Amino acid sequence: MEYKPENETADPCRTVTVDLTGVTSSRNKCSDADIAMNDQVKEYVGQSTWVYREVAAFLWRWFDIFNEKFSLILGGPLPRPHLRFRSLPRAYGTYINNHGEAGFRFEITLDLDDCLEEGGPGFLLKVWFHELLHLWQELRGKPGKHNYHNREYRLMSHHFGIEVDNRGHTLSIAADGLFNKLIVSHGLPELKYLLPEAEPVRTSCKMLKWVCSKGCTTIRAAVEVRARCLRCGNEFHREL
Repeated sequence: MEYKPENETADPCRTVTVDLTGVTSSRNKCSDADIAMNDQVKEYVGQSTWVYREVAAFLWRWFDIFNEKFSLILGGPLPRPHLRFRSLPRAYGTYINNHGEAGFRFEITLDLDDCLEEGGPGFLLKVWFHELLHLWQELRGKPGKHNYHNREYRLMSHHFGIEVDNRGHTLSIAADGLFNKLIVSHGLPELKYLLPEAEPVRTSCKMLKWVCSKGCTTIRAAVEVRARCLRCGNEFHREL
């Protein structure tokens, strides 16, 4: 599950130091029938009048790209998940590691409107990939309870240049990471998820609290801040 940011967010500059040693466990729990059903639904959707047909085709195309480019890292291609779109109150996407309410295995649900509003197609792909890593961990790793983002999950996400905390919040996305390099190579803009550097101005204060106009991000700085929040686009102002 990729959680939406809260008002008091984790430090976006924090990184998770991990080691890829030991991620070798493998357990294939999917049946041929599960895989065939999801493949058939994908083919049906491509010929249907479903309102989400075009965006689904976009995500399936990128699913194939991820499988092609990252197969060796993921221990082989991933089976196709079942894809849904709906408004989610606390998350950009969810993954069900069992049969969903419609009986499909590997069900991924995306909040399309919020994903696109947050960061366009690149951000939507990042959430899609985030949930696909849950699928990878179910088949070839050891998932935490309730899709908890345990060390193994964060380790694999880190390998692609995407740092997440144990609650599923994205902390940073490396410009030179595998994920960003891949989307840029296919013509999408680099996905940035770090606050811009503040322009230093001398001040007599020690640590001041600054919030964006919408209140979605809070930072503290020993200098005057002249920057915009990457989440809402509004400028930071000093909270008195």
